Amino acid sequence: MATVGLVRPDSKAIQYQNLATVSAVEPPHWMMVRAAQLEMEGAEVKVHDCAINGATIGISDCDRYEVWPSGVHPSAFVQEQAGVEHVVEQLRGTGKHIDVMEHLPFNPIGILPAYCTMDAYKAHNWHSWGQGDTRPYGTVSFAISCPYTCRFCTVKQFYRKPYTRQPLSNIMAQLVNLKSRGVRNVKVMDEIAVLPTPEFRDIVWAIEGEFGDYFNFWCYSRADTLPGDDTLIMMKQAGFNWVCVGIESGVQAIRESNGKGSFTNGDVEICVQRLQGAGIHVLGNFMFGFPEDDRDALNRTFELSWTLGCEYTNYYCMVPYPNTKIRALAVERGWDVACTPQEFAQMGYEFKPLQTEFLSSAEVLAYRDWAWSIYHNREGYWDRIGHVFGEQAREEIKNTSRIEIKRKVLDGGTWMDFWKT
Repeated sequence: MATVGLVRPDSKAIQYQNLATVSAVEPPHWMMVRAAQLEMEGAEVKVHDCAINGATIGISDCDRYEVWPSGVHPSAFVQEQAGVEHVVEQLRGTGKHIDVMEHLPFNPIGILPAYCTMDAYKAHNWHSWGQGDTRPYGTVSFAISCPYTCRFCTVKQFYRKPYTRQPLSNIMAQLVNLKSRGVRNVKVMDEIAVLPTPEFRDIVWAIEGEFGDYFNFWCYSRADTLPGDDTLIMMKQAGFNWVCVGIESGVQAIRESNGKGSFTNGDVEICVQRLQGAGIHVLGNFMFGFPEDDRDALNRTFELSWTLGCEYTNYYCMVPYPNTKIRALAVERGWDVACTPQEFAQMGYEFKPLQTEFLSSAEVLAYRDWAWSIYHNREGYWDRIGHVFGEQAREEIKNTSRIEIKRKVLDGGTWMDFWKT
């Protein structure tokens, strides 16, 4: 019987700078599904997760090793390469074969993750606002891959399989397993979980019927995929307390050209209002630096985010991941693109977002850091969070919003330093 060692690297300190202590520590879902699959085939499996077990590999006497840098989201593969190199360097001394897993090499449908303890994993602070402790933290999969095609996305390269739903029995078994380990905070891993389909409705009804509101879920949606109000109400009753809506741009034409759908800004407002009306908190996802973005487009994106008033807002920069249409376009135009792992890390010092036809990489990044600060670092927002989630949440976001991060492309300073020059 072969013994296989599975290792997840960790580059959090590089990726997040002084935000590392307030970021989530998510379980390596697919690595643990792989562990279960290998055990089903008769292998003995040893696991080392550098994010919780430390950087020094603590497993030995394996016949071969697999390094799983993907974490929860496939794009993490690129960012984790520095951690991968550290892990491979340690394992090389064993003389055993080492595979770095760039994609899922098996069909994960119907397989339960082989988790042991979940206490070391930590949810995002906003996810647990008003819910108690951030630990333990778990993940559940409703489906793999994605039914949509966005020209900046890497998801399908990781799964290399069509969008496929998990059987309802498997979803419920995953949740029974998490509950048995005391997990309440759960991320639904799907690239898009909330859909106007009978299958999603059945999932929500089954969870509410079996678990009530025991779990505290967060999950992804698009602005044009919400189900009916009856399902939204049942989602809240089933513990779906947060929905992250991928809005990306405040300019409809830019959304359409990048495969994000034909919904209008008015549709986005209705989407957020319907979620909040059902008692579900909204995390808005926005992105600066599409190739077509000029300063007006950045302003319109920020203005939409401000108008929506989401309970929390993520602002990202466009980064051209390998083998995406966006990267091919950037290379064709001769733009300077991110190449090293550090240059892909959104919160990292060396992060290098994509320039646009009208703006430099530095201008895009300075605007992003400004937008995040302006939205979250203000008394009115803190007071709203305190009113909805309690004083502890108010103090958490107040302290987090005051953390400034420095950037290499901003001449080594912050957005404020850059804009002063």
